[in-house]
Amino acid sequence: MKGAFLASANLQIFDVVKKVLVGLGGTYYPEDGAVQLCDELGNLFTVYENAEPVYEYRDGPLVGASEAPVPDMHNKIGLAVECRNERQFTLLAKMIAQASANRVWVIDGNGIVWSAMEVDAARVCL
Repeated sequence: MKGAFLASANLQIFDVVKKVLVGLGGTYYPEDGAVQLCDELGNLFTVYENAEPVYEYRDGPLVGASEAPVPDMHNKIGLAVECRNERQFTLLAKMIAQASANRVWVIDGNGIVWSAMEVDAARVCL
């Protein structure tokens, strides 16, 4: 499965994700600690409440997608995301970031750190 991580200093970031995805027609699975959205083409976007082990998104090497410095991930909550569609991933990451009171970051499969508002579907590695 292709995926990435969402990270934020917002301790309730999973609640934000859940609200956004359920609001779009997604389903919350409390027994699995996951929320999932299926788009009109059958593409799934699944977010898990606990991203373990934390070294997968906190330890590097991490590189910024832009010239901005990479934030310290040691004070961030990480959520594992499974998604095979970069366009869907980019759109939903931006929607989640817009709904959050704190900044949201994406750590892609190559250790590239993106502001969730600036993820490029053509360059992100899931």
